[in-house]
Amino acid sequence: MHAQIHATIGCTPFWFNEGMATYFAGATPTREWVMMMRSGEPFDLTTLEAPAILDVKAENASRMYAVSLAMVLYIVHHAGEVGLREAVRLAQSAESIPAALELWSRTRPNVEYRAVLDSLAQNVFGLPLGPELDAIVRGSVCCHNLRTPADLACRAPAAETTRREICRRY
Repeated sequence: MHAQIHATIGCTPFWFNEGMATYFAGATPTREWVMMMRSGEPFDLTTLEAPAILDVKAENASRMYAVSLAMVLYIVHHAGEVGLREAVRLAQSAESIPAALELWSRTRPNVEYRAVLDSLAQNVFGLPLGPELDAIVRGSVCCHNLRTPADLACRAPAAETTRREICRRY
């Protein structure tokens, strides 16, 4: 996917490059997403506008990849894959590298991290950020559809789990 993006678009922000690659690879950073919802720590999305992120500790890099995928999923959940195509079109039409790197603010103006995290929570847990979700992510979580980030679904453990679910404390 990286080669496709670079050949088609050229320079893109880290969040778009890594988020798209992770989205199409089908990798789901379930642990990182649960930890993001559990901590509620703020995150500055503009830190992901650079084309590459250098000198980052491993635990911070994991979060950066997880946030990048959450940003791509925000677009998918609000505009479908048509929204991804529109983001690619906007990136291709950028007249300069700085304009290309401001892709998030051009595609989703005024959408900040909290909105991205809330959208992720609603799509993964069926709940907005808040006390009910906090209670779930503090304990064990059961998830299924782990192979597709857009279809991942998690919940609190029930008395019985299906063979397709993975339940663990994250």
